[in-house]
Amino acid sequence: MAIFTNIVFPMLAGVFLLQCAIYFFGIRGETSHNSRYCGYFLLSFALFLIGRPVQLLSGEYPWPVLISALRMALLGMVCVPMLLLTADLQRFGRYRVSLRAMVVMGLVLGVIYAVFRLLGTTGTYPLFKLASLTAYSSTMPLLEPPWFGREVSLAVQVVLGLVLFAASLHGCIRTMRHGASPLDWRKLLLFLGVMAFGASFVVGSFVKQWAVFYVGSFVSSLIVGASVILDVYRTSHSLERSAPFLKGAILHHLSGLGGTTAGLSESFALLRKSADIDCFAMLGSRNAHADQILHHAQAIIDETWRADDCLCLPLGNNTLGIAFRAEALPREVMFDAFERIARRHEAACSTSLAIGISRPCGAVEHLQTAYREALLAHEVSVRQGGSLVIHIDSVRQASTGAPFPYAEQSALISCIRLGDSVGAASQASAYFEELKSFVGAAPGALKLRLHAAASLIVDAALSAGADAERVEGFNVQAYGGLPAMADIVSLHDWLCTLASEAARLVAEAHKEISFSVVEKARRYLAENYQRPLTQEEVARAVAISPSYLAHLFKKECGLSFSKYLVELRLDAARKLLICSDKSITQIALDVGFSDSNYFSTVFRSKTGFSPSEFRRRNQQAEGEFDLAASTNDA
Repeated sequence: MAIFTNIVFPMLAGVFLLQCAIYFFGIRGETSHNSRYCGYFLLSFALFLIGRPVQLLSGEYPWPVLISALRMALLGMVCVPMLLLTADLQRFGRYRVSLRAMVVMGLVLGVIYAVFRLLGTTGTYPLFKLASLTAYSSTMPLLEPPWFGREVSLAVQVVLGLVLFAASLHGCIRTMRHGASPLDWRKLLLFLGVMAFGASFVVGSFVKQWAVFYVGSFVSSLIVGASVILDVYRTSHSLERSAPFLKGAILHHLSGLGGTTAGLSESFALLRKSADIDCFAMLGSRNAHADQILHHAQAIIDETWRADDCLCLPLGNNTLGIAFRAEALPREVMFDAFERIARRHEAACSTSLAIGISRPCGAVEHLQTAYREALLAHEVSVRQGGSLVIHIDSVRQASTGAPFPYAEQSALISCIRLGDSVGAASQASAYFEELKSFVGAAPGALKLRLHAAASLIVDAALSAGADAERVEGFNVQAYGGLPAMADIVSLHDWLCTLASEAARLVAEAHKEISFSVVEKARRYLAENYQRPLTQEEVARAVAISPSYLAHLFKKECGLSFSKYLVELRLDAARKLLICSDKSITQIALDVGFSDSNYFSTVFRSKTGFSPSEFRRRNQQAEGEFDLAASTNDA
């Protein structure tokens, strides 16, 4: 029986939990904090359980004691903090416990356990034999003065068990309060499993029977394993539901409608596809739907590529896209696969299938280039008629191998639309260098590309609000000088100047609009400062959002909205203090302050005087001025 409770049960539970931890780290494909915390907890818990057989079979004193101390330190320094983070127990009311504090607490408990276990252990004794190996357990007398090592080490075990039990119980309660969705049931099973182990750990320590919590650990691992199985089910169904949206985001980027290369890579990662996918094929048929094309091609695709090296994307009613990793198979095998797909489709549907294939683009980040090449090759295949497989190399000569700089082009257009002339010049320079690599530095080809780039720049400036007459003026001037340019340096300077000037015109347009909006807001404040005003009301009056109004005020006036309003009211109050006999309270109310005490406090902070002192000083100054004037008249 001792073999099962001390070797078999802990080892089985540990290995099972280790597999669960591997699932969280390597298979699940999620990088959320809770997922990582749960993975670390399962890993440390598995090592703690596997450490029990290692401890017993490590030999005689002091090895069993040292390994036992390491196991307890692992439980306190890793298991407990990770469980607390998974259960979101790092906040107690207004106080937040950091991960460092949790680890220090576990370290302190582990050191106390190790020291007193060493002090309380007098030796080891044979527990049982396993083949040629002998399992040894520590000899620890009861109530042995002066250290009472057995009692103190058991007390540490009870504390850790209570923490595990309490944290899991709290996690169960919080989970049940949020309903019973699949995600909540997954957490609930995890916390129930850990709660079972914590309870058995406490009970086993009290009755001094290790078999209690190692049998409990086996039961706990089964419950935790059920939560992982539920998570596998949930994750797979979640991926199935989100796959169409992720594929839509990929197509949105490939077709040039938006998105970033980082977003493209993330979409491929979420679909669990390789980051080395670098080639694209486009399959189209006039009389067959994309689903039919995929149905006929699926078997050949499955036997040709691994699942993570290939992604099928419906491009329209009659067109299917296939993104794949070119290095996964020789070129002749790739051609043979697409030829077989075309023949199978033609035999099944009695209609031709046009296929266009791109060159490898290097990485998934440059797949947009491969998509455009496949589109061109597919169009040629359609014009030729029949079930033809056409590679882009058959359509045009190979370029220098550098991908078209779509990312740099997008960054340049973004700078122009934002009115960032300095950034536009910098991005234009980067775009020019990449464009030069793409066309091979031939001035003629480079000029054609720059003509296309200039059209994009002009369109970006106009769409961002730049004045059309000014854009036309500098555009005509820029195009007039382009034909005479023959060297690379002149072309580079021409593009940078064009981009910088376009961004400057956009910035001027934005500034005029901003100034106009701020002027309207200032007029509204000047007419209504006497009554309570809010930023939201003024924003509605000038038809912009409150946050943008605050931004414009800070930019144009150098003051926040609230500070500008206070200054406006104080300026009006100064005039009333000098030119009227109204009371301080009445003046405060007349200029928009609801509280005369607050008005006096703000007035003193801005002028250095209270309102009454300010009035008295100005009246004295006027009296001295009148006296001096009458003396001069005399």
